[in-house]
Amino acid sequence: MKDNIAAAPPIPVLFSAAFTSGAGWNGGEAYANVFIGSAADGGPGQASGNGENMTFVAVFDREKPNSAPVFSASAPNNTTPPAGLDSYLTDQFILFVATAAFVSQVPQGELFTLLMANGGDSKLRQMETLGTHFACGVGGNLVYLLASVPGTGLPGLEFLQIRSEAAPSSPTAPQAYTNSPYQMLMELIPGADGLYTPMQYS
Repeated sequence: MKDNIAAAPPIPVLFSAAFTSGAGWNGGEAYANVFIGSAADGGPGQASGNGENMTFVAVFDREKPNSAPVFSASAPNNTTPPAGLDSYLTDQFILFVATAAFVSQVPQGELFTLLMANGGDSKLRQMETLGTHFACGVGGNLVYLLASVPGTGLPGLEFLQIRSEAAPSSPTAPQAYTNSPYQMLMELIPGADGLYTPMQYS
């Protein structure tokens, strides 16, 4: 007998981040936003982070991804993952990671290893190279976005954008540098098991 139950529709996702550095490259302000679903669905699942030189992580349930995140936090620094994240690195969840920072503060060490094991791929390796070899006397800020199903060993969806410019000659020079919000649009596709997977629009 033919099943008359309609398949669940894909769920749209807007994932964005930005970083702004101040005069003389002193200080910075970063933010990230994840919006899953739409107001018509009863309100999107949403996670937001902000801070300086930030790597923000949000985790959503694959069965109910447009509900509130089950975990969200910023890494305490660029080498240490957020405390408690390990519990959510299984294929029952969707992982969103946003790095918005000076190039010198991109993920390294244990944090980089964790991201590579849970969906990071070529753009994450490019970001590490930039952080390791960026020329002295050049300022730059960077936005990296990753959406993946952790614990599977499969690469996720990645976005990387870097902006650079010579540092001012004086630390008080009236120079500011701003990254407009960078966005990664995708949709969550439901499988036969009822779990959603992030996919690029075809």
